[in-house]
Amino acid sequence: MTVVINKLFQPLTYQTTSGAGLHLLPRGRVEVPEREVSEELRRAAQRGFVVLEASAPSTEEPVSTPDTKATRKKEG
Repeated sequence: MTVVINKLFQPLTYQTTSGAGLHLLPRGRVEVPEREVSEELRRAAQRGFVVLEASAPSTEEPVSTPDTKATRKKEG
């Protein structure tokens, strides 16, 4: 994952490689997959508008939710 940090005091909008819009609040940050970092974002980082940081891989296990069928009370 890559963290995109807006260095400006104004909102910014960029396109990812999949074509989705990435909206950054002033001084905001968003985490996106590495494969979604477009050339437009890389150029913005070269110009100093944003910072691209590699985020540390998460060591936490995904939280599993209990199955709703298993938590229902049996009737009868």
